[in-house]
Amino acid sequence: MDKTSPQFEKADALAVEVLKLARSTLLINLRFLDMALSEFSFIYAPDMLGTDGKNLYYDPKIVLSMYKKDKNSVTRLYLH
Repeated sequence: MDKTSPQFEKADALAVEVLKLARSTLLINLRFLDMALSEFSFIYAPDMLGTDGKNLYYDPKIVLSMYKKDKNSVTRLYLH
């Protein structure tokens, strides 16, 4: 998928919303992690889903695929 295509932009926006939903879910249940969970910046990275402790690198295809299979999988991954 071309990064400049409208389809990519739509998938990317949806993936960011899923990541924000995962963060919100964790913040509701684990308030003491507020500072740590809120520090991540979301950065597009093809074929990747991970963090370096400061940024959360994601591929929209991976995020949306995981969310489609199990809505809690992205939340668990965000926590780890």
